[in-house]
Amino acid sequence: MIRIRFHGRGGHGIKTASRILGTAAFVSGYQVQDSPVYGAERRGAAIAAYTRIDQEPIQERGLIEQPDLIVVGDETLLEDPAAGILVGQDNAAVLFVNAESSENAERIARAHGVRPRVVGWDVSGRTREVVGRASALSAGLGAAAVRLVGLIPADRLQQAVQQELASPR
Repeated sequence: MIRIRFHGRGGHGIKTASRILGTAAFVSGYQVQDSPVYGAERRGAAIAAYTRIDQEPIQERGLIEQPDLIVVGDETLLEDPAAGILVGQDNAAVLFVNAESSENAERIARAHGVRPRVVGWDVSGRTREVVGRASALSAGLGAAAVRLVGLIPADRLQQAVQQELASPR
C-alpha cells in the first residue's frame, strides 16, 4: 500500500489534489481511499488530506501517521509544528514542497529537521504561468503526487483532473 499525506491551507486545493490523485489511481485500476481532515472550515487554516492506493481492498482507516509521501502545498507550514507535517516522516521516501525553488524548499525543510529526500518545485508559479492564476494549484499538486508515486499514466491524470475540476461540489 502507498500512503500519501497532503498538507496545505483551506481554500488552496489540498482536498482536491488528494481527490485528483485518488481518482487517477482509481481509473488506473487501483483500490483507493482519499479523505480530508480539517476542523472548522476556514480559508487559510492548516488542513490535511490523505490518499491510500493499493492493488488489494484497503482495510485501513483513519489518519495516515506513517506516510510514504508527504506533499506540502504551502512551505510556510513547515514552520508550524501544529500542522503536523513532520509526524511520521521517518517512513516517507520523499517530502514534496511547493516552493519558489528546489534549493529554497530544501533549505527550509532541513532547517526544520526534515529527514526524507526533499523535492521542491514552484507549482504556484507554474500554474500562474499556464493558467494565468494560481487557482489551479490542486491540479499541480495532484500531478506532482502522481509523478512521485510513479504508478499512474499521464492520460489517467488528465482524465482525473478533468473529472474532479468539472464536477460541482
